[in-house]
Amino acid sequence: MSEKEKMLAGLTYNSRDPELLEQYYVARNLLANLNNFTPIDSEQRNELFTLLLGGFGDNVWIGGNTVVLPGITIGNNVTIGAGSVVTKDIPDKVLAFGNPCKIIRPRDYFCGCLLELFSLVGKFEGTS
Repeated sequence: MSEKEKMLAGLTYNSRDPELLEQYYVARNLLANLNNFTPIDSEQRNELFTLLLGGFGDNVWIGGNTVVLPGITIGNNVTIGAGSVVTKDIPDKVLAFGNPCKIIRPRDYFCGCLLELFSLVGKFEGTS
C-alpha cells in the first residue's frame, strides 16, 4: 500500500514520501497562482479551482475558512457560508452552511424576497 493510499484511508503514513511531497508542492504553486488572479481572470480562476478542488458550478460563492473535502461537487448558483465543512455534494441553487455543511434553503427564496423588496422600494421612491 502506497503512502498516499494510507493517507486517503486515514491510516498512519509518511508525510515525507516523495510522491506526496511532489503533490504538495504542485498544490502550493497552484494556490499561489490562484491568489494572484484578478476578477477579470475569472475563467482562468475557475479552471484552476476545478483542477484543485473538483467540480464547481458557475456563480458559486464560498465563505472564508471553509473546508471542502476531496471529490465534492458543488452545483451552480450556490452560496456556502463561512467556516463550513462541506462533506457531501451540494446541488444547484441553494444556501448551505454549517459543520457538517447542510442545505438551509433554496437560493430562489432570497431572489423572490429581494425582487419583492425592490418593487416596494420603487413604489415608495415614486411617491416622493
